[in-house]
Parts: sequence; C-alpha cells; structure tokens
Amino acid sequence: SGVEYDHVRLRQSDAINQVDFLNRDAVRWGFYLNDTLALGRVAVSPGVRYDLTGNGGEQFSPSLGVTWQLSENSLLRAYTAKGYSLPSLLLNQGAEKVWTSQLGVESSAVPSLWLKGTLFRNETWDIIEWDSPVSYHHERQIKQGGELELRTAPWHGTSFSGGYSYTDARRSGDHEVVRNVPSHTLQLGVRYDDSRYLQALLSGRYLWWNADPRQMGHYSPMVWDLHLSAYPSGRRDSGAELFLSVRNLFNGSQYLVEPFHNLRRWAEFGLKVRF
Repeated sequence: SGVEYDHVRLRQSDAINQVDFLNRDAVRWGFYLNDTLALGRVAVSPGVRYDLTGNGGEQFSPSLGVTWQLSENSLLRAYTAKGYSLPSLLLNQGAEKVWTSQLGVESSAVPSLWLKGTLFRNETWDIIEWDSPVSYHHERQIKQGGELELRTAPWHGTSFSGGYSYTDARRSGDHEVVRNVPSHTLQLGVRYDDSRYLQALLSGRYLWWNADPRQMGHYSPMVWDLHLSAYPSGRRDSGAELFLSVRNLFNGSQYLVEPFHNLRRWAEFGLKVRF
C-alpha cells in the first residue's frame, strides 16, 4: 500500500513580448493497495488504485493476477487490470483508458530451453483521433494477439534468445484495421560470456509497422546491435572494463514516416573503472 503526490506545471510564454500564452498546473494524488495470497500452488495478487489526476479526472484502477505452479518446471499465469494514460496539460481532453488481460505459460521442462507463451487482449477507449488540426473524435480500439519467447541455456559460454509477437489492432466501431501499429515484431540475440574476461551480445530487431503506404516508410531489414565488454584483469567487484557498442551494425532502414529516418551506423566506446 502507499500514497503518491505529484505537482506539475506548464508555462508557455513569449520572451520578447513578455506574454504568457498558457500557464497551467495540476496537483495529483494516488492511493494504492495490493497484496499476494499464497494458497498452495496458487498465488492470487489483487490490487486497487485510486487517482486524483488534476487534469484527467478521477481514476479507479482495479487489478487481479493469478499464478498456478503446474509442476516444478512449469507455471501458468493470468492477469487483468484497468489503467489510464494522462493527457498533456496542453490539451483539455480527459484520460485515455485501457483494460488489459493476459494468459500465459512459461516452462523449462525441455532440457536446456526456457519457453514463455502469452495471449493478450487490450481494449482502449477515449482515444483522441484528429480529423484536422482543430477537430477530433474519440475512438475505441481492441488490440489482441500473442507472444512467444525462448532462451537456451549457455553452452561453452554461448546462449541464444528469441521473441516474436503478433498484434491484430482494430477499431471497435467498424472493425477496420488500425494503421501504424506493429503487426509483427521479432527479436533475436546471441550472447557469449566466458564469465571472466569477455562478454559479447549481438541482438537484432524487426518491426512490421503496417503503416499507411502514403507515409512512405521503410522497414524491410532487421536492425542489429553489437555490444562488447572486456575485463583485462578479470571480472571482479573492482577493476577496469573496456566497452564497445555498435548500433545499427549493417545500416538497416526501419522508419515509419518519410523523411524521418532512423539513425545509420554509430558507435560508442570507453572505459569504466569500478572502485
């Protein structure tokens, strides 16, 4: 349980003419209570939150999570909750609300392999969609799909990981597909760790944005990052670490809107010393 307090202020002004265009503030209070009850192999986690948001109205957010230990190596999970996102102080609209539910299982029953699968459904309403720079309407959308993750146990210091998610996003009113929401997301990784002198990670990500073709986006290749860490005197609580990170290793192009391209290859390197 707990209490949160936040005070935010927004001010827009013309420094030359010394005129304030906008001067707003919001005082926000949050009160929450949650607990976990263990009943043998089943654990239940109820929760509730009440927020006085200032510019987004009063929000009541219940949640409930359940886990069931199916076996020594397998776990079933279920979760549902209501939430919200605050609008900017620049706007006079209310908060966007969401009800999210998930059902999943994770298991290490297969030797040297960890697996996790999840089905999800997110219903969001009071979404602001702009018809023009001065007019808008509210929408309700449903995003549902599934996720799959896997990770191998290290073999001679090397392990592999991967994750894939599929999202079907539609408007509730006419069931039309919502554009600019990633339908497919893929992540791959290879990690090497000799536990003493060297760590290396090669990770790749791919998003199929399902964008409006008129935006002239480009997202056909994967984008890869490489991270290296070396410990000249061995890995200890104190000592030196040399690091190198190369982002977008192969200059892949993944951007949603022309001409706002993603960054091309760039790198950072340096030395960390722990005392």
